[in-house]
Amino acid sequence: METVVIWTLNFGPALLAVAAWLWSGPAERYGLTVYCASIFGTLAFHFLTGRNIPVVSTLAMDTGAAVVFLLLAIRYNSIWLGVALVLNGLQLTLHAMRLTDGVDPFFRGLNLYALGLNIISLLLLVTFAAAVAMSRKGRRFPRPKLARRSRAQGAPAVLARANPDIGI
Repeated sequence: METVVIWTLNFGPALLAVAAWLWSGPAERYGLTVYCASIFGTLAFHFLTGRNIPVVSTLAMDTGAAVVFLLLAIRYNSIWLGVALVLNGLQLTLHAMRLTDGVDPFFRGLNLYALGLNIISLLLLVTFAAAVAMSRKGRRFPRPKLARRSRAQGAPAVLARANPDIGI
């Protein structure tokens, strides 16, 4: 079970990034690319140092990802990236807590730090999956465009009859 979770949380975003580059908009593309870069950067530090969860490198990668999520959320006005930013903020909180304490909290044999990171990673994966799905749906079924009135048409009839004293 543990290996299924690890493979899903590490390589699921890579599959979603490919789907985002094929079917969705720039906000989802860039957001998932940054998220994958932070995951694979953390995995690279893990393999280079041999530590199970390298706290400082993970904190650095997640901080960089959070800053980019903030910039992308502002640039593209994307609710999905805003949610990803909040979830990444929760990850930063867990990293900072572990960095200051130095020990992992356990409850009935469960490592709460790792459990919290896995839950947040799963929520990020679900958030980005919903973003890609909704972006694809939005591209398949575009909203009807509203007809714009030209200035030659003038004010609507309702305003023209509203109050003759004003002279509209």
